[in-house]
Amino acid sequence: MRLLTRFVSGVLLFLVAVSAGAQFAEYTAPGGPAGRPIDHRADLAQKVASARLRLGPLRVAPEISLKDVEYVRNLLGAAFSSTPSDFTATASGGFRAYLPTGSNVTWTGYALPEYVWWQKEKDRRQLDGLYGVVLDGFWNRLTVQAKAGSNAQQQVLTAEVPSLTSARIEHGEASVDLRLTGAISAFVSGGLQRQRELGDPRKDPFVALLAQLDRDETVERAGLRWRPGNWLVGLGAEHSDVTFANRQPGALDRSNSGTAPVLELSRQHGRLFFDADVAQRSLTAKQGSEFVKFDKPTGHITVSYEIVRPVELFAYVNRNLVYSLLPGYSYFDDLRHGASLHLQLGRRARASVFGETGSLGYTAFSSSVARRSDKLTSYGGALTYDLLPGAVFGLQGSSTRYASNLPGGGRTLAVLGFNVTLAAGQPPAGPP
Repeated sequence: MRLLTRFVSGVLLFLVAVSAGAQFAEYTAPGGPAGRPIDHRADLAQKVASARLRLGPLRVAPEISLKDVEYVRNLLGAAFSSTPSDFTATASGGFRAYLPTGSNVTWTGYALPEYVWWQKEKDRRQLDGLYGVVLDGFWNRLTVQAKAGSNAQQQVLTAEVPSLTSARIEHGEASVDLRLTGAISAFVSGGLQRQRELGDPRKDPFVALLAQLDRDETVERAGLRWRPGNWLVGLGAEHSDVTFANRQPGALDRSNSGTAPVLELSRQHGRLFFDADVAQRSLTAKQGSEFVKFDKPTGHITVSYEIVRPVELFAYVNRNLVYSLLPGYSYFDDLRHGASLHLQLGRRARASVFGETGSLGYTAFSSSVARRSDKLTSYGGALTYDLLPGAVFGLQGSSTRYASNLPGGGRTLAVLGFNVTLAAGQPPAGPP
């Protein structure tokens, strides 16, 4: 029976993988990585063991939070109408449930409805939520994960309009890693993502504007990984396909597709940490699309060094293609680099500070459009404190400024706020 379950799970996940993650992040939040990657298998086992509500084999961890309690100040420049400075908060309550089916397979489900509140802008109050299911399987040579969900959250969608808005992202993802020898494994992964702007365009002018970014994306990746000692080296290929969903009059269609070679390189042991994921993109327009050909590398590189046990310094650089909302431009090249310092303050508290610079280099539809380049600077920090087991308080703040070479193109986003989360029976939170 176990062999049959293992075989069926592997086949199903493989089929899902070759039809399904997002191609590019439309918005890269400032601050860099939250920390080193965690051991997912050990973290999941700890969460299952810590969930105190038990209904037979089912483990349930209730969760409530008051998050993103923030004072937000926007200055969006001449191209867009600035929103007034305001207070916002999000209240969330729900649960995460874990169902182990044998020693190798765990199902996870979560339902976390959210209510977004604004003090002045009442029309932006919104009922959002996160819902989904995850399957994790760990065998001797085979590791699989499949997940599907719908995340409706308040977030910044693009650096061109650094304003908080609600959007829904529906996603399906899967990955399979099969160890062929002691150090070599084959992998295949993929994802399907659908992004849709939420809200009433009659009440909020940003809704109709940001709806131009609504799109469907599919990404498939496959290749080989080699693990010599503490290093991981992966070589593979990735195919992506993007279809824009907005069919309103005047909306631009930047649908595109392409295939790219991919390099994965990481080291996750000792004081030195290194992680890189780089793809040489070659993207062309689909039939009827106005997308301008893109042929550049994208991805991220992160290096960190643990100076002493509670202090770690991170340096990072990342590059993304981001679709533009401005008339005359197909997309911009979001290149940024920065550094952050992470500190462990005793057993319960963690802190981080960061500084970041970068540029948004625009690609126009024609040579008659003015050349545009925006410079960005960002700084901020965060503090997290474990009040009780499973109860976490977080304080965070950041300021990001964009300076454009074109008049009226400058904009800023400044945020200061806190979070309080109570997840019954859950282990302490990770880095801020």
